[in-house]
Amino acid sequence: MYIDAILKNLQDAQNAANKANDDRYKEALGIYDKIVAQFSEAGDFMQGVEAQIGIASKKSVAQGTQALVSSGLSNTTTRAGLAKKFEEEVGTPARLKANDTRIENLSQARTAKAGLIERASDTGPDPMSIANLAAQANKG
Repeated sequence: MYIDAILKNLQDAQNAANKANDDRYKEALGIYDKIVAQFSEAGDFMQGVEAQIGIASKKSVAQGTQALVSSGLSNTTTRAGLAKKFEEEVGTPARLKANDTRIENLSQARTAKAGLIERASDTGPDPMSIANLAAQANKG
């Protein structure tokens, strides 16, 4: 009976440890899923970049327009090209660089998640420890 109580305590402790490990594993997977979603094509990362480019574009075009007005060229076709020039010089390069960053971060997150899954293992009670305890208990 004494051995049965020890074995039950060992198994209960192992079950609690396994549950805690499983909970941490699920939490980590959830975190990686959020990171992957953030850096996916439709994720928050690119939406934030687009918002920043849009704000910078409006500011740049407004400043360019003001400069044209100040120099007396506001009625020329030059004003129409301000947005295009901004897009060529700032918008497109910024999007390309942000997309490279997005792809790199997405790859790192997927690799890390795969590593987590690969390293996960379930552990049970150590049979050698149980055998040693049983042998000692039998000795009295």
